Amino acid sequence: MSKPVEESLRPSEIKKSLRYSIADASAYNVMVGKGESYFSTFLVAMGASAFQIGVATAIPQFFAGLSQRFIVKFDSQIASRKNFIIRVGLLQAFTWFVITLIAYLSLKGSIYVWIAILVFTLGIIFAYVGNPVWASWMADIVEVNERGTYFGKRNFVAGFTLLVSTLFGGLMLHILEPYLGMGAFATLFAIAFVARLISIYFLSLMVEPKQTYSNISVSLTEIFASPRWKDTKNFLMLIFSMILTTNIAGPFFLVYMLRDLQLDYLQLTTLVTIPMLVKFASMKAWGKLSDRYGDRRILGFAAFSMPIIPWLWLVSKDFNFLILCQAYSGFIWSAYELATFNYIISVSEGSRRTSLVANYNFLNNTGAFLGAMVGSYLSIYVNDYSVFWITGIPILFLLSGVGRLLSALFFMPSIEEKRVCSLSKDQEHFTSFVNPQILTEFTREFFLSWESMLNGKKKQ
Repeated sequence: MSKPVEESLRPSEIKKSLRYSIADASAYNVMVGKGESYFSTFLVAMGASAFQIGVATAIPQFFAGLSQRFIVKFDSQIASRKNFIIRVGLLQAFTWFVITLIAYLSLKGSIYVWIAILVFTLGIIFAYVGNPVWASWMADIVEVNERGTYFGKRNFVAGFTLLVSTLFGGLMLHILEPYLGMGAFATLFAIAFVARLISIYFLSLMVEPKQTYSNISVSLTEIFASPRWKDTKNFLMLIFSMILTTNIAGPFFLVYMLRDLQLDYLQLTTLVTIPMLVKFASMKAWGKLSDRYGDRRILGFAAFSMPIIPWLWLVSKDFNFLILCQAYSGFIWSAYELATFNYIISVSEGSRRTSLVANYNFLNNTGAFLGAMVGSYLSIYVNDYSVFWITGIPILFLLSGVGRLLSALFFMPSIEEKRVCSLSKDQEHFTSFVNPQILTEFTREFFLSWESMLNGKKKQ
């Protein structure tokens, strides 16, 4: 049974809730690692085409985006944010139960691929419906000046859990698939189902502070028309264009690895988990830098580094080189994800936070949908064309990198810092997004954070 909404919270209650939130994130990422990480692989095993793989990315994002319009309209009618999140979480868990049955019954063929995509889409919708409400809840618990450090720590633990979950998921698939066939996927998805229930349990233990403000809806029309929302508009346009151009290629890396490079499940698991390992290792350092220098500088560094990620895949097909490509990807995405989350929380005041986060998710999901659909359409024709030495799916990687660069060039310079940070006059080099000094500062903070953590464990 969940705890009631409370007027005021004791520091000890907040401390416990923050720990429970980290436990929730860990269980949730077990679900992601065992379920979402291998859903596209499951579709390939079912006989899905490259077009269906692209649609499996596009359609969930599209409807998840539409769900954010629902939240914008009805968020003021949510009596308890925690209870709402628990209910949609249970619905998401049920979708994994259904997907487990599809795998257990070894259903294959185009019609069952579409059914699996439909059920998976419902699960993504339930997850995204709760996201802006959860963000509003957490923003009322975590102090403003501690958000970078706390969410860096939370993402650090969650990232480690996701890494281990995905790694063992791939090993289980590699070991069990020769004996169980589709039953190996059923085993993974059953674990995802149970993990989601465990995450809901930890959510139920958290306290919910009473909202001291009434939610105010802010429409996208208002954001784009009013000068008041200039910074928010520029930020949202960056997010929209970046995710759109990313997803032109994103869904097809898996197809490229399995069908073009002929990687086995163990090699696939290695390349999938490397970015997670790097994210896990670097998240705390990015959190410290975000609190110290502001979200804009970290976001800018990541945005201008994004185009290199898909372009690296054009250089070589060597497996060891691809490991380095994935390590670089994890390094950049860890900075980007932390900075974007912190920025949208900072740019939105309490009464408008749920609405603004919903608008952020709507544009993010719409961009992902459009990008994946463009990529799906182009995937039908790319085998008939070549650009220099590039043919087939890698053409999508080339186009994606160009789009990411244009997104950063157009929108990043007009985004302003919203948090008060400790950047001093002698540290103005951080205003240059591509300045190598950022790497120096990251390296220093990276080793300091790990040294501190290891020394803390030795003392214990």
